[in-house]
Amino acid sequence: MNTTRLIQRLEKPYIQDNGKLSKIANAFSFGGGYKNGGLSDEAMKLISSIFSFSYMGAAEYEFGAVPKSLAAMYELAIAKNLAACSIICGGVEVFCICNKTDWYEIQGRIKQLANDKLRTRDYVGLHKVISGETVHKNLAGWFELDNNFMFFTDKKMFEACCKLFELE
Repeated sequence: MNTTRLIQRLEKPYIQDNGKLSKIANAFSFGGGYKNGGLSDEAMKLISSIFSFSYMGAAEYEFGAVPKSLAAMYELAIAKNLAACSIICGGVEVFCICNKTDWYEIQGRIKQLANDKLRTRDYVGLHKVISGETVHKNLAGWFELDNNFMFFTDKKMFEACCKLFELE
């Protein structure tokens, strides 16, 4: 596996008081000049009902990094090499969608992140979410772009992503 450096934070979808998704939910999240950061309108519509992207403030997350990683995960799903797994960190279940052959190493990385021991390009915040700090009430998922895996503390987001990749 590659070194874990880029982790895109994922937040719960922006829902308005009327129960509908906000039209500006991901308007300023990323892009680098690409509409939807390089995602098609259809893909963005599917994703925005599951999660929204935190603004990361760095060019490494832009210019197609997210679609490239999603495409790699999709290829793993087609090849039946994508798995849905979970691990307990600090008494909290963390759900993961990843390449099945990398699961053992990914567990170690998630544990390091849960203990704030893995240095990445930007703030991840998993350790704060696990500890229950309310400052991160909407942060509930992460997308590791260097090795193409996602992990969540929100079961609903995880299950919706599993459905997106046609995982059990």
